[in-house]
Amino acid sequence: MIARGIVCFLILGLLLWVPTSTASSEAKEANDQELLMAAEAGRLDLVVEMLDRGAKTDARDTRPERNTALMLAAKRGHRDIVALLLSRGADINARASDNWTALMQAAHEGYLGVVKLLLDHGADIGARETRYGNTALILAAGRGHSEIVIELLRNGAEVDAAGLKQGNTALMQAAANRLGLQSTIELIISGADVNSRAHDGWTALMAAARKGNLKIVELLLANKANVNARTQDGYSALLLAGEAGHVRTVDALLNAGADVNVRTDSGESPLGRAALQGDITMLKRLLDAGAELQGYGRRGQTPLMLATRAGQTRAVLWLLDQGADVDATDEQDGNTALMLAANGGHVDILKLLLAAGADVHIKAKDGWTALAAAEMIGDIEAASLIKRAAASTQ
Repeated sequence: MIARGIVCFLILGLLLWVPTSTASSEAKEANDQELLMAAEAGRLDLVVEMLDRGAKTDARDTRPERNTALMLAAKRGHRDIVALLLSRGADINARASDNWTALMQAAHEGYLGVVKLLLDHGADIGARETRYGNTALILAAGRGHSEIVIELLRNGAEVDAAGLKQGNTALMQAAANRLGLQSTIELIISGADVNSRAHDGWTALMAAARKGNLKIVELLLANKANVNARTQDGYSALLLAGEAGHVRTVDALLNAGADVNVRTDSGESPLGRAALQGDITMLKRLLDAGAELQGYGRRGQTPLMLATRAGQTRAVLWLLDQGADVDATDEQDGNTALMLAANGGHVDILKLLLAAGADVHIKAKDGWTALAAAEMIGDIEAASLIKRAAASTQ
């Protein structure tokens, strides 16, 4: 009876012990998660309470990023909580699943006070996140956080460090941001290479030109940025600015000696792109700067053909007024602007071309004429206009 009583007591004790242990573990996990939520929400009082209850300073949240409380507080700009966590032993250089650190979070979001605090406590200024391999400096520059850029540079950030995936530098990122002028100035003062290239050949000047950031373009040009540098596929800053319709930026680039007749590997030219987009102001600027009115571009087509193909009636009229050759044939198929208008159903443009004396009898390399092109798409009006013009010239 005694032995049986002892056994029963041991079994009862074991049954009671297991739930207690599990409950204790669950309580600790709950404390950890409450710490994380409090840190993100900026609740200093709750952070203190959870830490006093034994919550781990470096516990991870359950989201895919696996952030720590320090990272979450830094991301939200809660400097007092960041300070507390550091005083309680939080790992300042802990990495999230994507390798972001607390310093990167604060630099990206623009929290200068948090950045200073982390740097004062020895945060790794050269750490890189996984997706693009960017540093805190590149992240801050890309968001236009000039004061943070200055602080990082003061603390020894590598000014020309490039993202591992794309090769973008902080200067390129700043140049592409409409708020990036001050950051660009600070980076140049700190010795940034204005002609550094990303993996695809892009430069800071190209980035600024594409966005129409005129002041940054002028600053880069004044610091000897190569105005005619080209990407791997042949784009220059002028092509990028022109394509985006930034007239004043185009003027600045032209004044700095940009090649107005530059061609991409696929034959794109500044004048051709402006014709495709029907941008009369840009067409005039480029032509005044010496762009070739008859220059062959993409698919061996002239600006007049490109404007016709895109249905840009006003651009077609303007180009004709400037003396564009109405009967020029493209290098690839032997098509004329008239054939392209007929095939595209652009009757208004077809009328303009006929009025300018377009030859309806020209044949493409495959033997097709403008009439055949109109009949193929069933455009009765266009076919009738072409037949009438043909009859009058026989």
